[in-house]
Amino acid sequence: MYLVNIAIKRTPDAAFPVLAEDQAIAALRAEVAPDDGLEHISARAGPDVVHVGIFWLSHNRETAEMNALRLCRKALEHQPLLVGWQLADGIS
Repeated sequence: MYLVNIAIKRTPDAAFPVLAEDQAIAALRAEVAPDDGLEHISARAGPDVVHVGIFWLSHNRETAEMNALRLCRKALEHQPLLVGWQLADGIS
């Protein structure tokens, strides 16, 4: 299991300017299938950024990072609470 840390940040046109930790976790979990390998999500929320820790079952770190990024991108695209939020700078 690997821990992947990702930050998402608010943009000026965010639908919800503040996200609570449980809201961020619920939005991410809504995009997970039972067999994806996700073990746990934790979050620490601030006024303009949410730091997410995603614990992923994987054979290697690179796959875990790829899966965690894919999950975040999917949630940012599909979850209404995350409209106007994006991956923080430096995350591709």
